[in-house]
Amino acid sequence: MMNIDTPEPATGELYRHSGHELKQKSSKMSTVVDNIKKSCMDVVSKSVVFSSWRDTLDILAAILGAEGIAFVQVDGRNPLLGRTELLTKFCQDPTIRVLLISINTGAVGLTLTEANMVHIVESQWNPAIEEQAIARVVRMGQKRPVTIFKYITAGSIENTVVKLQEKKTRIIKLSMQDKDSVESDANLDSFKFAIDPNEWGVVS
Repeated sequence: MMNIDTPEPATGELYRHSGHELKQKSSKMSTVVDNIKKSCMDVVSKSVVFSSWRDTLDILAAILGAEGIAFVQVDGRNPLLGRTELLTKFCQDPTIRVLLISINTGAVGLTLTEANMVHIVESQWNPAIEEQAIARVVRMGQKRPVTIFKYITAGSIENTVVKLQEKKTRIIKLSMQDKDSVESDANLDSFKFAIDPNEWGVVS
């Protein structure tokens, strides 16, 4: 997995899509799209972009449209039948290079092994959500190596989220180990974090 550190969002140019003026393109959006464009140099490469926010998906859709990159977008606004049709189109149409999808919509129950690039735009408080999203692509039937991009904005709360994920993972591993084999200091450190997140700078 690649953790992509992006600078703090800066003032950028405005994009227009279907006559509607959208939000300014942030440095993170630029980095996501640049990585997608690079992957499109491989004519069989397909990307899945997971985001928690529909606004983010809409911005990416506008930028991809302006760049001439064919995509489909699936989020909570799509009826169930419509989602199925769009997902089938992404999987079967070689000209559709990108799937933009809500991580809450697409993290569970889908098989997207036609893709070989995964982009996690925002870190999740619960690392299992990201793992489930990645598992849509990295699963039985996948025939190619999969590249995973995870985008972290420098100086943002995302850095804290990543630390929280690491701590949660440690706690899970500790809970699965033999109690006698766990060093008491590490145990105390992890569970102190679990019950007192303010000690670690987590903002509620």
